[in-house]
Amino acid sequence: NVCPHSKRSAGLECGGLYARLGLTAEQAKTVDAADSEFNSKSDALCKIMCADRLALAELVETRDAFDADVEKAVSKIAISQSELEKETAKHVFRIKNLLTPEQRKKYTGIVCNGLCGKKGSCR
Repeated sequence: NVCPHSKRSAGLECGGLYARLGLTAEQAKTVDAADSEFNSKSDALCKIMCADRLALAELVETRDAFDADVEKAVSKIAISQSELEKETAKHVFRIKNLLTPEQRKKYTGIVCNGLCGKKGSCR
């Protein structure tokens, strides 16, 4: 049951990424465990965010103006999105700290490309 907004449902799984990093068997085992934990957390947070978006959509359908309830619904989405981003950043650093210096450099470049849309670096 993958949230429809998660990276896994969008076909952006980490398997191909990790293969490009040349993980050792021990690293792969540790990374798989970290990914499993992260996927559970991120899917739960994503489902919360989807429910928050649905609540906003229902307000858009039934209200004629931006009111306090709409503002509250938008704020709930911002909070759930923020929590998902925090968990994602924690996971990125957890994985980064399992890698060798050379693997870290590749990983950081790929992550920055995903965040910034620039190849290899955010700078």
